[in-house]
Amino acid sequence: MGVKTSGSLSLTSDIRGEFGGSAPHSLSEYKRGGSYVPNISANNDIPTSNSNIRFSDFYGTTNYVSSAQYWTSNGTYTIDPSETSFYYKLSGGGGGGGKVQCLNCGPDNGSAGGDTTLKFKNSSGSVIHTLTAEGGAGGLRGTYWGCQDGSNEFNETNYPNPPWNPNTGGNWNTNGRSDGGRGGSGETNCIGGCNGTCGTGITGSISKPSGATSITITIGGGGSPGCTSQSNPPAAGQPGAAWLLGVQ
Repeated sequence: MGVKTSGSLSLTSDIRGEFGGSAPHSLSEYKRGGSYVPNISANNDIPTSNSNIRFSDFYGTTNYVSSAQYWTSNGTYTIDPSETSFYYKLSGGGGGGGKVQCLNCGPDNGSAGGDTTLKFKNSSGSVIHTLTAEGGAGGLRGTYWGCQDGSNEFNETNYPNPPWNPNTGGNWNTNGRSDGGRGGSGETNCIGGCNGTCGTGITGSISKPSGATSITITIGGGGSPGCTSQSNPPAAGQPGAAWLLGVQ
């Protein structure tokens, strides 16, 4: 919750209550970067040495230290009052692959992947800002005109947690995109289906919207494939994912 921002402060109930410590308590044990007070931006008013520490140095400080979190299914993130901005990376679900050209079964095309969203909400639950990574399009039925597939390049070393990896046989686009489902392989004398499109990937940072107290995370599902009654059927798209880091 953090130390209050005004009024008288108690060493045992306010400061020790927030940061912990060992009895007998004194201000000298609460230097910034020491055993009890984290060396983070929210506490920059606290001295890094024990000399000249005052009660007023602790107004509005917090023991909270944010860490990167990630989601592969829907969830909620509670915003700590000390957080002022957020780094994020989102990927939408990939589209499902389309069927081969010659089979008389349905559906012909794969369905689109779902959108992945971060919705900032206020204390009453109203949405005040939304970030969206759109899902990819479904792959078309095989056609003599051929398919436009993405590249196989991918590098997300700064976002290590979610499964940012492609499905086997799927196409893959750069800049943090979620995988699209692979198209159906061609049968004898038949044209293979097209790959689903990768879901859009977005990365960046955002200042905390005024009044935001929580974030609702919705993960876009992978699109379903076209007709799978074939020797080498198309595959569903891969679901999206989300990564978030609060900044104090």
